[in-house]
Amino acid sequence: MGRLKLLIFGILLVCLCNTHIVYADNGHWKKNSIGYYYQYENGTYAKSKWIKENNTWYYIKSNCYMAIGWNKIGNYEYYFTKSGKLETNKWISGRYYVDKNGRYLYGLKSNNIKTRYKLQTYQTANSLQNLSSDWSSFIVATDFHTPRNNNGSQAIINYLLSNIPNLNCFLLGDFNGGSDNIGKHFSKYIESLKNRSKIYVTLGNHDVNTNKKLMYTTLLKNKNIIGNPEQFYYYFDDANKKIRYLVINTSNSNKSTNQMSDVELEWLKTAIKLPNKSWSVVILGHHDIDINANLP
Repeated sequence: MGRLKLLIFGILLVCLCNTHIVYADNGHWKKNSIGYYYQYENGTYAKSKWIKENNTWYYIKSNCYMAIGWNKIGNYEYYFTKSGKLETNKWISGRYYVDKNGRYLYGLKSNNIKTRYKLQTYQTANSLQNLSSDWSSFIVATDFHTPRNNNGSQAIINYLLSNIPNLNCFLLGDFNGGSDNIGKHFSKYIESLKNRSKIYVTLGNHDVNTNKKLMYTTLLKNKNIIGNPEQFYYYFDDANKKIRYLVINTSNSNKSTNQMSDVELEWLKTAIKLPNKSWSVVILGHHDIDINANLP
């Protein structure tokens, strides 16, 4: 699969201050030759603190001055206008996208045509969850190839989960970049997803050296799923929609990197049997399924 392009930008921070955090109900803005700061009625100053005023968010940095431009706060980058307003749901300088919480999605850039197309696709998917009860939407992503695509892939997944939080998200393998040493990149990526209850994973043909134990324990172990999640094939049911989501591992055979094992095939014979004819099944895996094949 094609690689996501990556652009790294610098961040300029201004540092100067000497006060402590004080939580108070009232205060007002003041300005000096350096910039704006926020003083409480008791004479103390806001520091390292978010302030909401007239439905607009501002941030007071550790130097006690209002944040403008790009600033890293916690684990995320945010962009503030010259007036200190936090920007949300828009492209900054036509190139960098910040989500509804103002967080910059690292690697997501508008100068990549494929990324722009994907972004439009995600926005379309976002609207699907507002359709009638006859619809059921979910997210599918594959071929992450860390660390080559590490930042871009993570940005897209974070965008999906941030903007379409109520949908199931299936990550269908090729986390490994082939011969690359994914080590710390991969572990950090997977750990960032561990509290996401609706993420499901399986393997691809490039995942020979992927840390499968980490993936299982972090993303699948505590989920209510049926099958063999340690080998990355399983299913779960959406009883309200009458849909079975069946995740298969097509890189689970000693014969080939794009086949299921004999044990998994036997399991599939049972897993594919639905409660009744009103149900549907969605089969998800890394490789295509031959629609002309004789499925069990």
